[in-house]
Amino acid sequence: MRVAVFIDWMNVYKAAREAFRLTEESGARGQVDPYRVGRVLAAANRRGSAAELARVEIHRGRPLPNQNSVGHAAATLQAQAWEESEPLIVKARLRPLRLNPGTGRLEEKGVDVALAACAFEWAVIEAVDRVVIFSHDTDLSSIVEVIARTRGPATVETASWRSESFRKRIPPIDGVTNHSLSGRLFRAIEDRTHYGHRARRRFEEKAVLLG
Repeated sequence: MRVAVFIDWMNVYKAAREAFRLTEESGARGQVDPYRVGRVLAAANRRGSAAELARVEIHRGRPLPNQNSVGHAAATLQAQAWEESEPLIVKARLRPLRLNPGTGRLEEKGVDVALAACAFEWAVIEAVDRVVIFSHDTDLSSIVEVIARTRGPATVETASWRSESFRKRIPPIDGVTNHSLSGRLFRAIEDRTHYGHRARRRFEEKAVLLG
């Protein structure tokens, strides 16, 4: 049985920080290893070792170099680390952040649409047996419904963090399994690497060499 997993990165990251009370801790807290997430979800629902993890896609925004050079470098380093872990399976899909003129903040645009399109591609064109969407974004309920209607509700599953104080998830859809992932599991697959610090050190080392 072939399984493809799609991770809505910033949504999953922020939800982990909220669910497991990490909002006052280092910005590195809340991160997970996407390949290990993929393996957990591939084996879930009693599939076990019979499941083949065919794809893990991580969808996220990335600052442009002229917007935030350190943030751009950090996101790039992180994406490289993800793909190097299992290059035939793991793929990072990065989209440039856009400036919201109303708030003056950089925001993700089109990430959920890109994730939905890729999930549909793997469900229908690649015809994997299961597609798992890891997000808490209610906007993604539409693609879950489409895949369930197109290939049957057993073909698509969702995943979400869960704690005593956190219950957010993609809304339930008849016949679609949701995997509630605990704090214990989060700690087992957490990645505490601070990519921002790594990126900053590289800039500092480059400045020394040029200086």
